[in-house]
Amino acid sequence: MPAAAQSSVLLAMSAPPYWHCGRTVRRQSLMTLAALLPAVIGAVWTWGLPAVRVMSLCVAVAVLTEAACQKLMGRELAIDDYTAVCSGLLLSFMLPADAPWWIAVMAPLIAISLGKMAFGGLGANPVNTSVVGWAVLFVSFPLFMEPNAVQLNAASMVDPLVRLKFFGWADAGSIPLQDLLLGLLDLLLRFDGLLLRMEQGRLQVVNVLGQRADLGVLDVLDGFGTCEPT
Repeated sequence: MPAAAQSSVLLAMSAPPYWHCGRTVRRQSLMTLAALLPAVIGAVWTWGLPAVRVMSLCVAVAVLTEAACQKLMGRELAIDDYTAVCSGLLLSFMLPADAPWWIAVMAPLIAISLGKMAFGGLGANPVNTSVVGWAVLFVSFPLFMEPNAVQLNAASMVDPLVRLKFFGWADAGSIPLQDLLLGLLDLLLRFDGLLLRMEQGRLQVVNVLGQRADLGVLDVLDGFGTCEPT
């Protein structure tokens, strides 16, 4: 047998897709970041610099963690696909704006290392990367992951039920009676609107059922009218 035939490849295997439209992971990540841009602007508009701090820490630590894991695994650096940026940014949206700095550091560190690279990297993780980091910290530090608890320093912006939950009756009793009455009025108006929508929905269902029943009766009568005696 010739040497060329002996060295020829009998079976070549490669991962799919074998034919695609040219879409890349990097381009998809950039499109995701562009879609998240309105949420970023809204977070900065609402929470200011604390939101910028949390988002920056999460994105930076996520990228550094992925780069370190790829180095330890002997792989070529692929942080330019921006998947770590997307994961870090999505994770920052699930954290309180006033979260401590170490929460914003531990969350992406756990998310990338345990939720992504521990399974082999991009595409091999069975669950969402950002959710893994959030879940671990929520179970470990629930008080720091509770937005209302973290933002209790601004007591004037916390609703009465939250102040009652974390501070007790003494602090909740300091709320002016006028504010409580206005809140009760707003709650009643919303409840009344909910009842109205439920009643409208019930009437629509009854109307549809009545129309179908009428059509059924007409069909039956029409069937009797077309019957011929045997």
